[in-house]
Amino acid sequence: QRMDKAIKEGKKDFEIWGTGTPRREFLYVDDLVEACFFLEDFQEVLGPINVGSSQEVTIGELAETVRDVVGYSGELNFDRSKPDGMLLKKVDPSEMNQLGWRSNTSLRDGLEKTYAWYLQELQIPSSERWLRC
Repeated sequence: QRMDKAIKEGKKDFEIWGTGTPRREFLYVDDLVEACFFLEDFQEVLGPINVGSSQEVTIGELAETVRDVVGYSGELNFDRSKPDGMLLKKVDPSEMNQLGWRSNTSLRDGLEKTYAWYLQELQIPSSERWLRC
């Protein structure tokens, strides 16, 4: 949303807090739903179980991918005076993998689908959006 807004406002620079080096793992929501349905067949799995994509990217790589997906042509500026946050945020999905499940949606594909949904939602008047819930 921020980068889409930067395009519409004609901004030449996009600020990102930190160095861009911390690593994150993202999971597309449809993959999470698929994992939940998958687990219905494993009633013996009790307790919490991690569901993840096993795809780590740096914040910088994420920003580059978002820039490419939304078509932003400006510069990405990492504000090193701002905090990076945790250096790594990810889960261990090995138990899910052992059961035979893996996520199928790449980060780029998930971002493309999400951005397409976002653009479609912008076309719906805000007074009518609640009707879709």
